[in-house]
Amino acid sequence: MVNFTTILRRTVAPGLVGLALLTALPWTATASPQRTLYTCQTTVARQSKKYIAAVAKAFEICLLKASKLAINSNNSVTGAADTCARALAGLAGTGTTLPPRETMTESILDKCDPSSPGVEHTLGDLLGSGAGVSQPISAGNLARWCTGFGGDGSLDSAAEWVDCITTAQECNLWGSLAGRYPRALEWFEQILPVMQNIAPLPIDAIDTLLEADQALEGPGNDNIPNLRCGPSSLPASGQLVSFAPGDDGQRRTGMPLAYLDNHNGTITDLNTGLTWEKKVGMDGMPNGNDLHDADNVYPWIEAFNFVALLNANNFAGRSDWRVPNIKELETLVDYGAGIPTTRPEFHGVNCGPLCTDLTDSNCSCTSYASLYWSSTSTEGPKYGKEVSFYDGSSLGFLKSVPFHVRAVYGGK
Repeated sequence: MVNFTTILRRTVAPGLVGLALLTALPWTATASPQRTLYTCQTTVARQSKKYIAAVAKAFEICLLKASKLAINSNNSVTGAADTCARALAGLAGTGTTLPPRETMTESILDKCDPSSPGVEHTLGDLLGSGAGVSQPISAGNLARWCTGFGGDGSLDSAAEWVDCITTAQECNLWGSLAGRYPRALEWFEQILPVMQNIAPLPIDAIDTLLEADQALEGPGNDNIPNLRCGPSSLPASGQLVSFAPGDDGQRRTGMPLAYLDNHNGTITDLNTGLTWEKKVGMDGMPNGNDLHDADNVYPWIEAFNFVALLNANNFAGRSDWRVPNIKELETLVDYGAGIPTTRPEFHGVNCGPLCTDLTDSNCSCTSYASLYWSSTSTEGPKYGKEVSFYDGSSLGFLKSVPFHVRAVYGGK
């Protein structure tokens, strides 16, 4: 029996193992959907291994030559330019062959995409939701993990799965190269100008080297590896409009804001793993009979009594609700939004007096007329920290002042 765990652990990012592989496939020659699904999984294992091996080999040839010149011979690494150009040019393919990346993508889609000829399994069999087979691949379970590799929090097609696989493998490769060759960025900087003077100009090799340099260095320019890929709990600000070169709106660093309405009165942050209480029924008047009323306010000390009631009521099946700290609360701010400065998951289109259904994803409210308490104190015992969703600012007020409270549980 083929050991998929071993194969994928060697070729695909570790988070993929255990989530997207088939651990048992009871299929027969007449079970066509199972047969093509099995072929899909083996193609992913085989083609992803070939792709990453080709890229790794090309960079190993380049960097080994550079290290020999720099360390073993105490020479400039510029003499490695020709070697690097020849090795990296191979990653662009030739007139008759596709580049390794495109070869992998087309091979996987040919065997995995339900729209491809001869593929009998469905998209549900591939993603897991609505599967017609007893043992789906369940690639859709990777949606949250794939946000670390450019995903949007959902995984809805075979192509999106392949994109995640590709980016995850490349991220692992860059990290591996940075670990084995700590001076790689320094050497790339010396090699690149020489490559740009080679005739004929090796455009493809230069582009490949620049891509690797950017991936390794991140937004800095100090020849120190600073990888900006892979799962992270640090969210982006949400700002998408740029007002100056290099500002937040242009760089957009951090994980894209991504939330999931669980249709049970809670919303999960796909970056931080925090799950938040929903608020409803915003009409400007507090409602003491509804713990989730968006207009309810409490002095700081009573915020803890509020979450105690949620726990006593086992809200959403949980008894570990708490008041968020200031850092946690600030993750709900979307600086690219208007007023309130938060995502639609926390302030839906149906927010208003008639919005009382906690299971409705469009029924969710965030008050911007007042502030939200955190559990964090500041300036001694009399003052607490809170967040305004009018402009996203973090402030400090006397704990005796009543403000809103949104409960939270979990986190990474």
